[in-house]
Amino acid sequence: MLDALEQRARELGFRRLSLDTTEQQVAARSLYTSSGYVQTGRGEPYGQAVILMEKAL
Repeated sequence: MLDALEQRARELGFRRLSLDTTEQQVAARSLYTSSGYVQTGRGEPYGQAVILMEKAL
């Protein structure tokens, strides 16, 4: 599913995707990292600590 979303983003002209996840979402972090996403920061935009990640398309 992630591959399909990235492909659609490319078709629409996006050059970069950004997302956030949490420390507790270990499987999600592993998926994103193995798919080429890199951590760009941390924050608490929703009142909960999140990890910010990006991937260049």
